[in-house]
Amino acid sequence: MSVFDSRTADAVRRAGAIPNVRHLYGALECKFYESSLGTALGRAFVGLLDDCGTLRVSGFVTNGRNTGLARYFTQKSRPQPFFDLSPLRPPVVARFVGYIEQALRQWLAVT
Repeated sequence: MSVFDSRTADAVRRAGAIPNVRHLYGALECKFYESSLGTALGRAFVGLLDDCGTLRVSGFVTNGRNTGLARYFTQKSRPQPFFDLSPLRPPVVARFVGYIEQALRQWLAVT
């Protein structure tokens, strides 16, 4: 999922324009797999984020869990991870929604 300014988002929706990362404010990688997750998924996403510049919000969201991947995301410069996300786990959903809400409020300077 990507968060762009409204002008860029409208251009993408209308004409299928390829957006410039200069207008990218947030990126979330969402992986919902039946199989085991690997650390390579996290590394690929972090590499992509490095090419995107400074973002207001970033996160790695998955319904699974992997110890190596969880350890990889503990470094300060990594995106916020959300493991075991499922409608059947309301506390995890609440934490995810709260994180997104807080990040957007900080970005928009809304209390």
